[in-house]
Amino acid sequence: QALQLFIDHRRDVILRRTRFDLERAQERAHILEGLKICLDHLDEVIKTIRAAADTEVAATQLQTKFGLSERQARAVLALTLGRLTKLERGKIDEEYEQVIKTIAYLESILASDQKVRLLIKDEMDEVVKKYGDDRRTEITDQEPNELSAEDLVPKEDVVVTLTHRGYVKRQPLRVFRAQKRGGVGLKGARPTAGSDAPSGTREEDYAVHLLTTHTHASMLFFTQSGRVFQLRVHEMPERERQAKGVPVNNLIDIGPNERISAVFVRPETEAEARYMLMVTKNGYIKKTALAEYANVRRNGLIAINLQERDELNWVTPTTGSDDILIATALGKAIRFSEKEVRAMGRDTQGVIGIKLGKGDSVAGSATATPGGDLLVVTERGYGKR
Repeated sequence: QALQLFIDHRRDVILRRTRFDLERAQERAHILEGLKICLDHLDEVIKTIRAAADTEVAATQLQTKFGLSERQARAVLALTLGRLTKLERGKIDEEYEQVIKTIAYLESILASDQKVRLLIKDEMDEVVKKYGDDRRTEITDQEPNELSAEDLVPKEDVVVTLTHRGYVKRQPLRVFRAQKRGGVGLKGARPTAGSDAPSGTREEDYAVHLLTTHTHASMLFFTQSGRVFQLRVHEMPERERQAKGVPVNNLIDIGPNERISAVFVRPETEAEARYMLMVTKNGYIKKTALAEYANVRRNGLIAINLQERDELNWVTPTTGSDDILIATALGKAIRFSEKEVRAMGRDTQGVIGIKLGKGDSVAGSATATPGGDLLVVTERGYGKR
């Protein structure tokens, strides 16, 4: 019975992982189809974009003239005109064919219980090869002491990585040895497919959050829709440097249309931080006491109420007397004291932190350190200190 429960668990893990990968592959195929349409009418597409008054008008006209979906139109507009003109049809076709093969491969797994069983067997064979050894614990008749799961986990410094496509893992900090200036560094991740999957699967993935902490700490995960989740670091899977990790939705109950937009290690004392400051794409800010989020359930809590088409993209722990910096996509910035923002409860919207001009949006937010420097980096790689 225990063995059957374990097999059922492994089947559930594989099916959820496969559905997650399939959804991402289908999204990418949809975007590539839109890019192919634009390449077929490149001159007219560029003319339409240049003639539009703003991005909303451009998106509507692209959908009307070329039959693009809203998501495809947004993907095209996310490219600069320079990048759009440099797109190579051969590479787009090649990637599209590869993604279609990936979709077929993932759909075949979901359609075949036999393939799922073979995957369970293959993955367990790999575990046996890697970790198989003699039993290290002794079975006795003694009464066990009251222990929590955390008591069984050594306190160890680790690095937690979360990728663009939602894969998370932790690694011991010791695997990243210190190097002198000018060193080439080490690969911290290499998201790749299984040996029997089409080549190139998940090749466009990359790390977006990299945090150092320890195994007894907690982390708060915020989604763009305004929800917050909490996860103990030791509950995250430990993986090797070049392993991809596991889908974060296997660990917390985020929705299919949600993505993690902000992550930080929960401060352990009020001396480190008393509040957290949230900033949305449309310029709203909200300060809430960390104590409001002392008991975050697995299915999450509402961190902030958002207006339509707004997103929560930046969350920063603060001491209550920090200075806050907010920068916009059109190059404007504001700095003000956190003391000017009153603390609010969880289920609130916040207040306007910066007034945005037409077509502008918040591009970044950070706390300012007295006497420190600020490094600003643009979308095209220009930097300014």
